[in-house]
Amino acid sequence: RRRRRRRRRRRRRSAGSVTPNTTSEYSSMAKEICSKNKVPLFASPIWLWNWDNPKDPTFPFSEAFSFRFDADIMRRKQEGINCYTSQIQSEDGYRPVLPTTFLEHFERQVEVFLPVI
Repeated sequence: RRRRRRRRRRRRRSAGSVTPNTTSEYSSMAKEICSKNKVPLFASPIWLWNWDNPKDPTFPFSEAFSFRFDADIMRRKQEGINCYTSQIQSEDGYRPVLPTTFLEHFERQVEVFLPVI
């Protein structure tokens, strides 16, 4: 399967396709477009909660901003997260792919965003 996907990607690229194939390609396109148009771009630090050191952060938290969700948005947010059952529920008796401590961040009524450009 992987080989077939790679071949398809190469064919698309060689055919002059501008359709992104991965999340990082979409991110790069967004960054480039925002930069050209002098529009700020912010990102949600989803994995940063697990990786960064609060005593010595690698990102400019002083430039961060937050967005508070009302009850309806929280409900829809949880419904969306619950759609990823393979990531949050163990089917084989072992722990889920995403640890509970990570998923707890999505239960907050506030999301934090950091500037990219």
